[in-house]
Amino acid sequence: MLGFVGDVNWLAVLACAVLSMVIGFVWYGPLFSKPWGRLTGWTNEKVAALPKSSMSVSYAMAFVAALVIASVLAITLRAIGVQGIGDGVMVAVVLWAGFTGATIGVNMIFERRPLSLFAIEAGYHLVALIVYAIVLSVW
Repeated sequence: MLGFVGDVNWLAVLACAVLSMVIGFVWYGPLFSKPWGRLTGWTNEKVAALPKSSMSVSYAMAFVAALVIASVLAITLRAIGVQGIGDGVMVAVVLWAGFTGATIGVNMIFERRPLSLFAIEAGYHLVALIVYAIVLSVW
């Protein structure tokens, strides 16, 4: 039943996880660091005060999470027989809306967070999933 798992390009999955870190660096760096920091209360001083090991663990966990997400997307694309970038991206967007966007949205509602924070945080995951879908569909 799960024979398609062996057909997954695991090197492409690894590339997606690496790309996730690059996207995150750009997204939470030059693109949205100031509004995200203002909305979450994270300042440069607060980040600088964290132990280096704490940041290393955070980045390692983010990388592992990206591997899991890319793996699940790759398995899903194989399982439903997606062929081509357009179909891959459509599946990624639907999965994002049904799982990631909705989940982050509910959290934001109960935490009384602004829509702009939802856009930044959920937007990152949408962009990452679209990039994953492109990589996994092409490679």
